[in-house]
Amino acid sequence: MNKICILPRPYVLTPVVELSDAILVVYRGGNGIGQATAECIFDDFVPSGKLPFQLPRSQSQVGTDNINDQIEKWELPYDIGATDAERLIIRSYIDQDLPVPPIFGDPLFRYGFGIQGFGTPDETAPEPFDLIAPEDYTATSSTSMTFSWEPASDPESSISYYEFYLDEVKRAEVTTTDYTLDLLEAGDHTWYVKAVNGAKSAQASTSVFNFTIIPTAVIPANESEGGLKIYPNPVVGRFTVDLSGSDYLNRLKIVDVSGKIIMKKPIDAEIMQIDLSGYPSGIYFLTVFGDTGIVVAKIIKN
Repeated sequence: MNKICILPRPYVLTPVVELSDAILVVYRGGNGIGQATAECIFDDFVPSGKLPFQLPRSQSQVGTDNINDQIEKWELPYDIGATDAERLIIRSYIDQDLPVPPIFGDPLFRYGFGIQGFGTPDETAPEPFDLIAPEDYTATSSTSMTFSWEPASDPESSISYYEFYLDEVKRAEVTTTDYTLDLLEAGDHTWYVKAVNGAKSAQASTSVFNFTIIPTAVIPANESEGGLKIYPNPVVGRFTVDLSGSDYLNRLKIVDVSGKIIMKKPIDAEIMQIDLSGYPSGIYFLTVFGDTGIVVAKIIKN
């Protein structure tokens, strides 16, 4: 017979052990205690926790609340059932600022005890999944963005959490399928997600999405900044991008007011001709990228 013991503190479990084939100890499980315990029982999650304390073999190893009958020395680690000589050794470790090994005393179970995985390994990564929003190559002037993705699944265990990556750097671990970031910097960014199962195997999202944060300061039509000149503006079809003397000689991108990218190309000359003849009238934003920053200009197409 198997037992589940919910512990707010170390209990004497000797009688329970004698009547059980296995014991699942849950210590201060918090708000998710029910779901987490059920996932362990039904093999949805491969457990990795170990005992965070010693469990006493009997009440005589602990004593009572009476100050004159406190057998356990609460200021000493790993001393349940220890002799006075062993307690002197423990104190010597502490005095020398050394870690105390959990080898002293005679507890029912020592600190760090526990069977990992309950004999149920998960040797497969989670199933493939993909990103949802913001869509690939989105452009926006907002510096706050909520990212969402499809829920992942695993054939052997459950999904423990998701890792969110922005520009190849892990920014968060979440248990939901969305994440919000504020104060995003202007410029081009990439994002993707990894799903991690109970055995810590990870599966990256099928796609890596790109998005652009457009600076709120946009060069109006008929003005120039940072060495960028655009003429004519408004345009009918073709217009000139003049970057003479500018540091922004990397690449350029044009998006419409919805944020859809209509053109991307490297900058291969200081003066370039751009053709918008095949696009409808309206407002477009030209972003020019350099090694030290970006500059954005508003283009009016008649």
